[in-house]
Amino acid sequence: MLPFAQFGIDLRVLGIASSKKMLMRETGIDLDNWQTEFEQKAVPTDLAKFGSFLSSNYIPNRAIVDCTASDAPAAQYINWMAQGIH
Repeated sequence: MLPFAQFGIDLRVLGIASSKKMLMRETGIDLDNWQTEFEQKAVPTDLAKFGSFLSSNYIPNRAIVDCTASDAPAAQYINWMAQGIH
């Protein structure tokens, strides 16, 4: 059992993006095999589509973690927040 599961927290990674590719899954990405799936099934990165995907998902609390030095994700922050993404 994952540590957060004991508190009734449903934590999922719904998308992973690089500057060139992105992978999105409505049910969550299998973190044990994400690298293989990312290499085989990722599509070209479109940060507007990435935000739209997350905002259309039924999960009530969505967050994007930006671990880049790029200005591209930062340029989307206002749009993402307007879509209800933290």
